Amino acid sequence: MKICIVIDPLESLKPEMDTSLLLASAANQRGDEVAITFPARLLVRDGQAYAYTHRFPYRRDAADAGDLRSSLGSEQFEALAEYDVVLVRPDPPVNMSYLAMTYILDCANTCVVNAPSALRHINEKTVTMRWPEATPETCFGYDVETLFAEMERDRERWWVIKPGNEFNGNAVAKGRAADRDQALQALRECTKGGTQLAILQAFLPAVERGDKKVYLVGETLIGAMNRLPIPGDFRANIHLGAAFEATELSTQERKICEQIGAYCAEQGAPLVCIDLIGGYVTEVNITSPSGIPEINRVDQAAYEHLILEKLEEYVVARK
Repeated sequence: MKICIVIDPLESLKPEMDTSLLLASAANQRGDEVAITFPARLLVRDGQAYAYTHRFPYRRDAADAGDLRSSLGSEQFEALAEYDVVLVRPDPPVNMSYLAMTYILDCANTCVVNAPSALRHINEKTVTMRWPEATPETCFGYDVETLFAEMERDRERWWVIKPGNEFNGNAVAKGRAADRDQALQALRECTKGGTQLAILQAFLPAVERGDKKVYLVGETLIGAMNRLPIPGDFRANIHLGAAFEATELSTQERKICEQIGAYCAEQGAPLVCIDLIGGYVTEVNITSPSGIPEINRVDQAAYEHLILEKLEEYVVARK
C-alpha cells in the first residue's frame, strides 16, 4: 500500500510509546510506501486535497530510531489521491483547527482512516450512550448552572467531570454537589466558562482495580491491557503515570466491544480503542487510537502487523 500519515509534530512524539510510529515502522518492514504530513501542511485546490509530504522510511529497530527527523525525505507537494489510504493520527483537542483538517480531508478522493465525517460525528465521550445498558449514568451540556443542577439531584453522589474534546485525562476532575465551590470551579474550567461541552459521568469505584483499554479494527479485537491509576488519582492514563498489565475480557465485555467496533467501522472509523471500567464502557477513542506499544509489552506480541493486515482488508473492500 501507499500510506500517508497525517501526524502531530515529530518533536511532540515519544517513539517508545507512540502507536503511529509503530504502524509506520511495520508498514516499512512489509514494503509499503510510507509518507507523513502535518495538519498545517494540508490544502484544498479546485476541490482536491493536497499535502506537503515527506517520505518516511522510519524503522523502529534502526540505530537512529530516536532521531525521527533523520528518517525524513525531502518535502514534496502532491495530491492525497495518489495514496491508497490516508491515516489521520493527530491527537485532540477536537477544536476548530482539528475540524478544519477534517474539512480538507473530505476532499482527499481516497480512503481516509478514520474518516473525516466519523471524526466529526462520533464524540468519544458521548457516543457511549448508544449502548445505555453498558454505560455508566451520563449526561452532558455546556451551561455551568444546568450541569450543577443535575449534580444536585443527589448531593453526595460523585461524578467524573470531563471536557468533550480532550484526551489523556486533560482537565478531568471528580466532584459532587455537596462540595459546591469545588464542583462549580471544576465545571467552569471544564466548560471554559460555559462555552464548551462537558460530560458528567457517574464515578465508578471499580477504577481502583483498573481501566481496561481495548484496541479493535472493526469487529476484530486486536489486544487489550489494564491500566492502574497511581495512588491518590482516579485517572488511569499512562501519560499521567498509570501502570499497565495484562488483562482478560469477559464474554460480555468482548461482545459489547465487538458491537461498538462494528458500529464505528460502519461510520468510517475502523480503528477504535474502547475504555472499560468495571465492565462499563466509559469512552470510545477514534481520533488517534493508541496503546499498542504497551499492549505489545504485556502480551509479548507485535500487534501492529495484524492492524495493518486488517486495515488493508478494509481499504481494499472500499475500492
